[in-house]
Amino acid sequence: MDMENLKQSVKLLDYIGSNGIKQVGANIYRVDPCPVCGHKDHFTIYGDSNSYSSFNGCCQGGSIIDYMMEVEGMDQAQAIEKTKELAGVEVDKPRQQEKPKQEPEKRMSEEQKEEAFSLIEKARQNSCSYYTMRGLTEKTINKYGLGYLPEGVNKRGQVFKCVLPVSENFIIYRKDNDQEQDRYHNEGKTEIFNLRYLEEPSLTGREIYVTEGLFDALSLEELDRPAVALNSTSMTSSLLEVATKNKERLKEKAFLLALDNDDTGRKAAKELKEGLKEAGLQVADYSFNGYKDVNEYLINDREGLEANLKTKHTKGSVFEYLDEGQFWQELKKRAEEADIKTGISSLDTNLGGGLYPGLYVLGSVSSLGKTALALQVADRIAGAGFKVMFFSLEMGAFELVCRSLTRTLFEMTGGHNGITTGNFIKNQIDEPGDLFNNEEAIKAFQQYGTGPAINLTIEEGNFNLDVSKIREQVEEYQALSGLRPVVFIDYLQVIRPLNMQLTEKQHIDLTIVELRRMARDLDIPVFCVSSFNRMSYNNPADMTAFKESGAIEYTADVILALQLRKNGEEDINELKNREPRPLELVLLKNRRGKAYDNIPLDYWPKVNYFTEA
Repeated sequence: MDMENLKQSVKLLDYIGSNGIKQVGANIYRVDPCPVCGHKDHFTIYGDSNSYSSFNGCCQGGSIIDYMMEVEGMDQAQAIEKTKELAGVEVDKPRQQEKPKQEPEKRMSEEQKEEAFSLIEKARQNSCSYYTMRGLTEKTINKYGLGYLPEGVNKRGQVFKCVLPVSENFIIYRKDNDQEQDRYHNEGKTEIFNLRYLEEPSLTGREIYVTEGLFDALSLEELDRPAVALNSTSMTSSLLEVATKNKERLKEKAFLLALDNDDTGRKAAKELKEGLKEAGLQVADYSFNGYKDVNEYLINDREGLEANLKTKHTKGSVFEYLDEGQFWQELKKRAEEADIKTGISSLDTNLGGGLYPGLYVLGSVSSLGKTALALQVADRIAGAGFKVMFFSLEMGAFELVCRSLTRTLFEMTGGHNGITTGNFIKNQIDEPGDLFNNEEAIKAFQQYGTGPAINLTIEEGNFNLDVSKIREQVEEYQALSGLRPVVFIDYLQVIRPLNMQLTEKQHIDLTIVELRRMARDLDIPVFCVSSFNRMSYNNPADMTAFKESGAIEYTADVILALQLRKNGEEDINELKNREPRPLELVLLKNRRGKAYDNIPLDYWPKVNYFTEA
């Protein structure tokens, strides 16, 4: 069975079950609460295509296999295997993996033990600056019997002076010079330091820290935090074995993984997290503020580590975001960036100075001027020195440039030249073919060509661009230029569906969510033009005009609507024929400022020019 047939072989509605599901349309169902975010009235199942989506952006949506992966946390192989089982398709069982060969145990002989105990007792008689240099005080040194041999002990031709007993069967010898090679020597079979915390959970509070190295665990013990040390990343399975064996007594504990901040440490932490979760135990990563390990943190910033531990924060917290300086770097970057002005001063004021990274949607009925307004705003932004990408999915670059040149000429001459976009398109002002002999037209070419045109890129869509290809082109532009462009898309309904099996509503919902994701991930403003549904043609602009997509209302940062400005019962067709045409820009949604404001505009359609009325 091929993949597409497999996706259709099991009904998603049957798989989820009837609990919390209500029908909201023809073979369309709503799941409350949402299995992803827990909120209501947006997670939707479409029976016709056997798929799901969410128009508030909490998930990607897709087939039953996507559901298993995104909602239930399976990987792709697991999701496909389960779908095959539900569909009655024979599943190939994976080969049983061979167990890795275990190295012979390195237990100490009785003679070695006697020698080791003698060295431990002798080492405990001496103090040294090495342990204090590592951030430890007498409290921790004495508690764990850390010793020092001034003359050192010879092991395999190397001299070690620090003696760190882990158990009666495992001792770590260490040099007191961090610059030397082969600094450690292990005597006996490697054991986990403070494994007693897992075997006797009553010895600790709620938290148990897990570190990679012994000095990292000692650093946490120094600050009265119970910690175990693997002493080798190969010991992850041993720790998981003990934790699983004692899982009933450890279920109230929280394991905080504080392994080294390198590839080996991250890999071991991932194994531990997966294993502890599988055992039903609480586990989280512990972040140590950019240092390589906990001991380095203690040595360089003891107060910072203490403060960090008191907050009990884990990776990704706001405390970490503030403490590591990411917020302040972002704040500084924003302060240094110039406002991206639209050229409509009232709109800029309402938006808090201009455009910011986020998703802007401009809608109106057909042929009212939304493309002309978007192009004028794009030209204003490009003219101010910002890079602009204008994705024109229906209209060619030639016509767009003619529109911009007409507007430029209109502004240059104060509107007294009588030259329209049609004149530019036909290369006809006074006589056919004399556009390049017109002095004013030549000046418009020069002004536009040395101004907005330098920073404006027009991407023609030819009706074959989907949102993933748009993002790919924007990412390539950023990679080549090193700059973040302002992106305009004209228009939403012409963007090709990512999946041709989606309904129109599913397609628009998914596209809007992906445009918002692009704006967030690439840190750019995305300005998208949208048409209104037919029912809104004779009504004042409001959110219902966008109801073919609930995602616009929930996901966009700013929603603008362009409509005729009329008094009383004025005739709509008569208003459309006026020169200038009376319009108003309505702010239906504005996350960064005042919403539901009306900005009066005058529009000269023949020259594609807008100005505030």
